[in-house]
Amino acid sequence: MATTVPDAEPTDPDADERERILTSAAGTRDAKTIRLQDAVLVAYSRWGSINAACREVVEVDRHQVAWWIESDRFGFRARFADAGRIWAEHLQDIGYTRIEQQKPNDNPLLLITYLNAAWPERYRRDAVAPDDTALRVLQAFRELRRQEQTASLPALPSPTDSVGSEATSDG
Repeated sequence: MATTVPDAEPTDPDADERERILTSAAGTRDAKTIRLQDAVLVAYSRWGSINAACREVVEVDRHQVAWWIESDRFGFRARFADAGRIWAEHLQDIGYTRIEQQKPNDNPLLLITYLNAAWPERYRRDAVAPDDTALRVLQAFRELRRQEQTASLPALPSPTDSVGSEATSDG
């Protein structure tokens, strides 16, 4: 397993603690956890999938990753979010490349779907639920038109009226 450990950003409040643990207690359980977390984060930023990251870092399963996120062990939650943003930027880079190479008949639907999922605040359609007011107004107009047409038609004789009139004219 040849993965590189990402550099901690200066704004990471847990970076100093992780570095201290890694340098002072290289063989401890905490040091191993930090190394596994870093390997998972590198794989996740590459693949964008917890399952794929866990296939690459075979010592970790998705339940362990979920626990690290939930417990925020060694600041994992924020680092995991950063790895997700790296994946989203990777998709954005693919998008720019495809736009440059795209032919008129090429369909970018798959990429657009990935961009919507990975970076929804930037790429999804308007999240406002559609308003059905216009539909209700049209339905009301149709109903009024139907009533208007019904009121303007001459009244049709009922079948009983015609039967009764025939009987009286015959007899």
